[in-house]
Amino acid sequence: MMNDEIFHHACTIQHEITGKNDDFDIQCNTALFQAAQAAFKDVMANTGTTTPHLVNSGTGTGKTTFCVALIAASVATLSDYSAAYVVPTIDEAQKVFDDFAKLLPPVAVRIHTSAHESEDAAQQHGAAILEHVQMRGVSRRADLTQHRVVVCTHELWIKEGEHKSDFGVRRFNGAPRSNVFLDEFPDTVATVEAGPADLDELADELHRVPEYRDLATLVRNAANAFRDRCGDGNSRFKTATLLSPDDQAALKRIDLTRLSDARDMATLHRALAVLSATGTGRCFLFRSKAKTAGQADGHMMLVAYDDRFRPHPGLVILDATADFAPQVQAGHDFRRYSGPQVSYRNLSLTHIQEPAGFDRIASRAASAETIRAYVQWIKATVKANTAKDETVLIVLPKKVAAELDTGNPIPGRTVMVATWGMGVGSNAYRNCGAVFLFSEFHKPRHIYLAQSLANRGKVATHDDLRQANGAQCTGPVDAVCKAHRLRQFKQMACRGRIRQLDAAGVASPMRLFTSMDRALFLESYPALFPDAPPPAFIDDADAQNTGPKRLASVLTQAMQPREPIMLTADSIADSTGIAGKALKRAFQSKQCRPLHPLGWRFVPGEGRKAKPALRFDPVTFQTERFGCVTL
Repeated sequence: MMNDEIFHHACTIQHEITGKNDDFDIQCNTALFQAAQAAFKDVMANTGTTTPHLVNSGTGTGKTTFCVALIAASVATLSDYSAAYVVPTIDEAQKVFDDFAKLLPPVAVRIHTSAHESEDAAQQHGAAILEHVQMRGVSRRADLTQHRVVVCTHELWIKEGEHKSDFGVRRFNGAPRSNVFLDEFPDTVATVEAGPADLDELADELHRVPEYRDLATLVRNAANAFRDRCGDGNSRFKTATLLSPDDQAALKRIDLTRLSDARDMATLHRALAVLSATGTGRCFLFRSKAKTAGQADGHMMLVAYDDRFRPHPGLVILDATADFAPQVQAGHDFRRYSGPQVSYRNLSLTHIQEPAGFDRIASRAASAETIRAYVQWIKATVKANTAKDETVLIVLPKKVAAELDTGNPIPGRTVMVATWGMGVGSNAYRNCGAVFLFSEFHKPRHIYLAQSLANRGKVATHDDLRQANGAQCTGPVDAVCKAHRLRQFKQMACRGRIRQLDAAGVASPMRLFTSMDRALFLESYPALFPDAPPPAFIDDADAQNTGPKRLASVLTQAMQPREPIMLTADSIADSTGIAGKALKRAFQSKQCRPLHPLGWRFVPGEGRKAKPALRFDPVTFQTERFGCVTL
């Protein structure tokens, strides 16, 4: 069993790797060790406990390094110890394996990913993996079951649980592994989409088999009902009641192996899977906007969803942004362990308002001309806010990055470029003193809806779909949307110099610029970056095209000194054009609402002719208790 001797041995190994092991590190390591120890006890007790152990110490606290050291120390001391380390990407898997290879004998550790299965696959992925395969040989999935320590990606862990198979991730030589460390919460929600034409193709292929012709008629009728449902009314999302219970039961007769000579078997499998899901209620109808799809009734899809999160004994999850993970948002049970809180008091935050016309830059509808203009604005913005020869990280949407000259995007600056959606947790940019996050990482609305339903284990009802049908998402769907965006924002922001922590857990000085939705930024930054000073704001005059937007800009600028202030109705009217009688309504707008928790409040006028005012009293946030105190 894990003991203090193993803990101290692991701390020593970590010190040899990183060169530091101060009190803050020890406290963070203790949280991870306690989680691993408790998970190991679950396995040894053989009680079938599947509640995962969650470690959500902050970014840069050395979770990965200490975990590698802890596994190495445990293998050296305990003859019955085995572990798996599961990471999001192939590149991260290779890096972790290389760390293990320095600490463990070759026979003890094995890596498996799709890129390690052949030399051709390795060559397509990159030089580091190709060198590994050439030196150590290709990897077979079956090899994992015979090695005490294995490294793989989220994809294999998910598939193993989904198929209830033994791929060697959860088990070693047939017995449960002592620990399975999951680096970051994986995206476990699977969606399968099929359109009416896919159902038509399934019906055509079924008609070729005489005993399936009644089923071909059934499927074709479902396709027609699908079209009718999507074209009826204005709702983009609808329940998928297309078949009767008897028809659903009849679908089970279909054996697609009898259609193995079909032109596109993948389409047939997808169509049958989605149609079958309508019987369980875990499916909905989705119609995109017609003007985008160029069709009379829009682009129509059936969307089936399933959550493949399968916890098991021994599972330890390491995630600095766990509070925004879908599984946590959905209320799943976890045993939580937290190290001391990182302080961001040296972080300089600036919100940049994007010019009008760039609000849809991350969407598919953005034109090539708009993207080129956006790139020019990015270059000018970065150049204006950085010094010559400064090392800068720019994060932006993939299609915008493709337009940027990554070789030398901004002459006079050392620029590193990353894109939204790439792997997280990297140290490659840890020396960047300025980080610019342009736009955000959005997903299509039907994906947010599917994730919201799948994570909560819910069928798609009218009430659930209503949360996604309006101009803005509401309820749990909106919560999933915001959590996803904030998680990506925090993870990409922490790729820069604030990954470096001193002995007291204070992040190194860094300047962070973002053009994300200002309302979401204002309501979230105190919790995302504890102790961070109030942000600065760079406004675009052309974007201030409504009274509430102008008022929000005036209020954000007025609060910069962090001193109490009262703005009269007359002064507000002069700068925004908002009359005194309309001030309360403008102050309650979605643009200004996020400023309320920061200290702004409406002060009604006293007396018949008295005019209202807006007062600011600074607040300081205590994020550990999720409260605030007026200064």
